[in-house]
Amino acid sequence: MEFSHEFTQRNAKKKIKGKGRNKEGRKEGRKERKKERKKERKIIKLAVSFLPFHFYHFSLKQYL
Repeated sequence: MEFSHEFTQRNAKKKIKGKGRNKEGRKEGRKERKKERKKERKIIKLAVSFLPFHFYHFSLKQYL
């Protein structure tokens, strides 16, 4: 099977263009989501610290 030169050039161009454009945006989004998750975990841990131990031990262990 032989591919035309023009076709492969066009594909290569597309791939490079798409990658450069989206990578930064994706990275930023991921960073933001990571920060959010970190905050949520902190809040959960703080809330758990106020609960009586036996309650925490049996019902919340599976979530943390």
